[in-house]
Amino acid sequence: MNINPTLMNRLAIVDMLLEDTYICSREDSNIEKNNLIKDWMLNYIGEPSEHINRIGAICPFVKKAHNSDSIYLVQYDAKNQGFEEYRSEMCKLIDLYRKKELELPHEKRELFSIVVIINDLSKENYSKFIDDLHYSCRLEFMKEGLMLGEFHPHSRKPSARNENFHPLISPIPCFALRKITSHDILFINHDGDAVEKRKEELNLYIEKNGFVGKKADVFYKKIKELG
Repeated sequence: MNINPTLMNRLAIVDMLLEDTYICSREDSNIEKNNLIKDWMLNYIGEPSEHINRIGAICPFVKKAHNSDSIYLVQYDAKNQGFEEYRSEMCKLIDLYRKKELELPHEKRELFSIVVIINDLSKENYSKFIDDLHYSCRLEFMKEGLMLGEFHPHSRKPSARNENFHPLISPIPCFALRKITSHDILFINHDGDAVEKRKEELNLYIEKNGFVGKKADVFYKKIKELG
């Protein structure tokens, strides 16, 4: 599978957690951001928090993926890029995911994740280039069986069980790609979203998780209730 050259020109492969045979950028700024995100993943979202009002880590997948050497970390240069071009390039990350997934042994593919650090993005653009991008692209990723997670320092998205806690705050802007799981019902079908979008998300959630019978019926009922 060939990756779009425009996308690759803006990507810096700064670390390969799943293999250490890749050539990595050694620029100090890249390494510093790389380590910052690693620390945040492992020591913050990978840990429990009293604020989420449930047992387990904020993100129950990140340490499993890390411990199985299944996280691929890159940096993306968004400098001087308009939103539409940026959106187009972000959607092409699906191709990068598929290419890198095929390079893995089968036992590592289920937890395979890509974390994309977004460089050269002004604070004023966090909402549009992170939150709005996520909203506008989420269905495209779901159609491919993937979830796109969005994080930045000013995120105001509340936890599912505590509206006063904002778990998507990160030290620098980034996205995370991974396969859809049953846990992702927490991240779709939001009040306030367009009804047709919510229905499509729920249908994709059922399909990509392989739900059938009574398990699927629970979510088909939700779709029917939307009208």
